[in-house]
Parts: sequence; structure tokens; C-alpha cells
Amino acid sequence: MGAAKEKIDKAGKFMSDVSAEMKKTDWPSRQELVESTVVVVASLILLGAFIFICDTVLTNLVKLIIP
Repeated sequence: MGAAKEKIDKAGKFMSDVSAEMKKTDWPSRQELVESTVVVVASLILLGAFIFICDTVLTNLVKLIIP
């Protein structure tokens, strides 16, 4: 029984430490969050378009080489 109590105590201390660290965290403002989200979405769209173009070009090249 002692080992189980020790593990429960350690888990409780861990959760307490996590709570304390979360209070120290500097969370982004709503404006910063929106701006970051726009950057991520725009980057994903550009990357997707680049991969699509590369895939299309390479597919057509392979079709020319291997009829």
C-alpha cells in the first residue's frame, strides 16, 4: 500500500507544479493569436500549391518519358 500512496503523492505534486508553471506562462493576446493563425494558414496554402505544381510537372514529365 505504501508504494501506491507514494505514487499518488507524486502525481499530486506533479499536478501542483504544472498548475504553478501554467500561471507563470505568458499567453498570447487574441490579436497575436489571430495573426499567427493567418501566417500558418497562408504558409500551408502556399506549400500545398507548391507541392501540387511540382507533382503536376513531374507527373507530366514522367508521362513524356514513359508513354
